[in-house]
Amino acid sequence: MTRTPLPLVGFRGYVSGEGTLIGGRYRLEQPLGRGQWGVVWLASDERLHRTVAARPLCARRGHADDEPGQTAQRAEALALRDAELASELRHPYAVTVYGAVAEHDDIWLITQYVPSRTMSDVLTAGSPFPAAQVCTLGMRLACALRAAHDLGLVHRAVDPAAVLLDEDGDVQITDFVVGLTYGDSPYRAPEVRDTLAATAAADVYSLGATLHRATTGTPLPEHEGTARPTGTLHDVLLRMLTRDPAARPTMRGVEEALTALAHGRSPDPASLSAPDRSPKPPLTQRSAAAPPPSRPAVRDTAPVRPRTPQRRGRGRLVARVSVTVLAFCTAALCGILVVELLMR
Repeated sequence: MTRTPLPLVGFRGYVSGEGTLIGGRYRLEQPLGRGQWGVVWLASDERLHRTVAARPLCARRGHADDEPGQTAQRAEALALRDAELASELRHPYAVTVYGAVAEHDDIWLITQYVPSRTMSDVLTAGSPFPAAQVCTLGMRLACALRAAHDLGLVHRAVDPAAVLLDEDGDVQITDFVVGLTYGDSPYRAPEVRDTLAATAAADVYSLGATLHRATTGTPLPEHEGTARPTGTLHDVLLRMLTRDPAARPTMRGVEEALTALAHGRSPDPASLSAPDRSPKPPLTQRSAAAPPPSRPAVRDTAPVRPRTPQRRGRGRLVARVSVTVLAFCTAALCGILVVELLMR
């Protein structure tokens, strides 16, 4: 029997339209666009009187004979956790996540509204970007993703549709949290294409595929007929697209390499090396590797005091004064005796 795929819906299947009030605060105004993760709405924050973007976190329920709700329940739990983390991220190259609200048992993600076009739309309408522009965009995206990783937040859905480009050429990464929902994508790392489990290394792979699409027109270099980028940027992208996640560079290393290329320098090979994940020996083994140096032997003898030189001149003077005083006393005593004898 042929199975018919079902459309993208909310976690509980709630359908909303223009004028709907979400969470008692956000009024949906008009749809901004529809991507693989669902519809993005332009909304008005009636409490703070600002324009925001709102989207229901959708789960692709697969086929009609799939177990209902199983994928959605897991995605909902992960979405709530990462929505809280994403709201802590404040970065000039990342769209700000204001939070998540519940409406009719669905979860809506509320984010900063950025007037822009996605990289996907720009590439579809035009030609690939110059290598120098790709280095600059990649440097900024890697900086934002590295800041997210420092918070413990993994994007999971880096692709051209998640990259926003404004008229001034600035770039921002969006779609944090929405990648928790089930779905396949050529930009996802091989180890997570069939699972929700992902690490920071998966974001490195996805960013590499996104930048490869930006500079060549296709996300992966192994496709037949793919035009490959030349120069050092090609080497950076190949390292990011390594199938083994343990062999990929860190996001910080990618940021350093692309920053060097954006400024016309060759990247440091050490920045693109895989992190050292080998276990370190226990502290007891490291301390016992070399015995402490032995102390010098102490001689069991009394210390000999140095002799002070005798001051002979001073001793002679003291002796002379003593003799003189003694003679004077003797003479005085004799005088007293003589006087007493005469008086008798």
